Amino acid sequence: MLLEKIIDGGLYQFIDTEVTSWEEAIKISCEPLVREGIVDETYAQQLIDQVNEHGPYIVLLPNLAMPHTSQNAQGVTDTAIAFTRFKKPVSFTPGDETKDAQVFFTLAAANETKHLENMAGLFEMLSEEDTLSQVMEAQNLGDLQNIVATLKKHLI
Repeated sequence: MLLEKIIDGGLYQFIDTEVTSWEEAIKISCEPLVREGIVDETYAQQLIDQVNEHGPYIVLLPNLAMPHTSQNAQGVTDTAIAFTRFKKPVSFTPGDETKDAQVFFTLAAANETKHLENMAGLFEMLSEEDTLSQVMEAQNLGDLQNIVATLKKHLI
C-alpha cells in the first residue's frame, strides 16, 4: 500500500511554517527524498524548471500537487513518493485558487516499472473520495496511520 510505504520510508512531513513561494514549497517537498538519499540537492531545481517551462501542470486538483520530472532526471538514485502537507495552500498562479496546493506528493523515478506502480497506487488511493478527503485533512503522522488502518480494513 503506497501510503504505508511513504510512512515506513520516513518520506512524509508536516510543515507548520508559512511558505512564501511555490518554488520554496517544491524545495521543501523534496527534503524527505534528499534526506533518504533518493535524490540529490539538484532535483528540486529540476522540478522548478519544469514548472517554469510548462506552467503549474503539477497541480492535479485544487490543493493537491504532484511535482515530478520527465524521465532521465539528474540526481535520482531510487524510485519513491514523498508526502508533504503545508499549513496553508501555496499559490502557483496568484488569483487562481484552482492552482493552489497544500498537499504535495513529490515523485522521484529511477526505475520506470516501479514509478508506474507508484503512480497507479497514488491514483488508486486518490480516486476514493473519502480517502482523498482524509489525506488532504491529515495533520500529523497519526492521521496518516489511521488512513492506512482504514484502508487495510476495506481490503480484508
